[in-house]
Amino acid sequence: MKFRLCTLSLTLLLAAACNNSNTPATPAPANLSALTATTPAVPTITSPVTAEGFIQNWLVLDPIAIEGVGDHTEEVEKPMFAKEYFKGQLTLIPRDNQKVTANGKEVTWHKVKVDADQIDLEQFCTDHNTDPTSCIFYGFTYVIAEADMKVKLAVGSDDSSLWWLNGEEVIRDYASRGVTADDDLSKDVTLKKGLNILRFAVIQGDGPTGACARFFDASDKPVTGIKVSADTP
Repeated sequence: MKFRLCTLSLTLLLAAACNNSNTPATPAPANLSALTATTPAVPTITSPVTAEGFIQNWLVLDPIAIEGVGDHTEEVEKPMFAKEYFKGQLTLIPRDNQKVTANGKEVTWHKVKVDADQIDLEQFCTDHNTDPTSCIFYGFTYVIAEADMKVKLAVGSDDSSLWWLNGEEVIRDYASRGVTADDDLSKDVTLKKGLNILRFAVIQGDGPTGACARFFDASDKPVTGIKVSADTP
């Protein structure tokens, strides 16, 4: 009797093993490898924001020429914001002097440290011998927070602009205007403890152009206890 029970137990174990071998493993999340590959370490070189909370450290891409910039309306410019001009447009972790190909032309990311509250993109073009007319700019910076915090992003731009925090669109505005601080205010968003990524796109017609950004806390006061960086580790 013992022998028959042992034989039966062994048969059941072997059958279970065979069934398990035919069961596919639970796949890892589809974006796990992408997150691992594209999420950098916290930069070692950081800077404070200004006393009023404005971000002064950016990586800015040479302007990409676009056609049809006229009226700064959703009808005209929504397709311009939606177009992919270069590979990894919203996922790339850029570095100073890194080159990408946009619309068949090589353009370069440049580290920018501004002295004022805003990035003067017209001066940026002068410094890098590029044309600030009928174009789109892309910008990037790291925001490092000591703890999770609920905030609002406040921006100004000349002209229309689109802003992303940690991959989520948080502000979009179609407007012909100069740069005025806090023209646009996001809904409540979260700055995570540690590393956050802020990106922008600005569509420019002609004349002066630029952008500015800062965060406000739950008491509507500028957030000043954060660090920023344009230095990818």
